[in-house]
Amino acid sequence: GLIKQLEHDGFTHEQAEYGVSRISIDYVQQAELSARQYLENFSFSFKGLIKQLEYEGFSRSEAEDAARRLGNIWTDQAVKSAKEYNSDRSYTREELIEQLEYDGFSHEQAVNGVKSMR
Repeated sequence: GLIKQLEHDGFTHEQAEYGVSRISIDYVQQAELSARQYLENFSFSFKGLIKQLEYEGFSRSEAEDAARRLGNIWTDQAVKSAKEYNSDRSYTREELIEQLEYDGFSHEQAVNGVKSMR
């Protein structure tokens, strides 16, 4: 993302790569900041968040490390997702659990998310 921004600012690709290679950036920390911003506005499973961070340009290991740093928030995210799904249409309990699992939540997270939904 930083290289693209520098290119947008008028630097050549080579200049941008050289500049980025000369600075020390904690990319896991940057991925964690991005992850926290996503989770403020959207619900993601652990796997879904990793995919989003990878799409943003972070490596798989940076994305996984960042998601792990967030702690055990995934049941809360499952509740948030379940509420979003139920606001669009009415799901049975099993349909909602299946949808959450499809989104990347574990079975336990999906079940706990649906149970905790009020």
